[in-house]
Amino acid sequence: MFNKEVIRWRLLTTGYSTRIPPEDQRATIDLAFRMWSEVIPLRFIEDTTSDINSVDIEVAFGRGACMNV
Repeated sequence: MFNKEVIRWRLLTTGYSTRIPPEDQRATIDLAFRMWSEVIPLRFIEDTTSDINSVDIEVAFGRGACMNV
């Protein structure tokens, strides 16, 4: 069983897409997490200030093989 109710996420500054403004990327990801929260008992919060090791989900866009971050 998952033991967290709040999941913290961050869009990595090294992983922005160059085709979409960063604020639009963050807003779209936030919307997707809010839609997910409507059907599961979790809340997703963007965390741009905590130490990266305390963030639960790191989001990044890249080319080629998966980014190992």
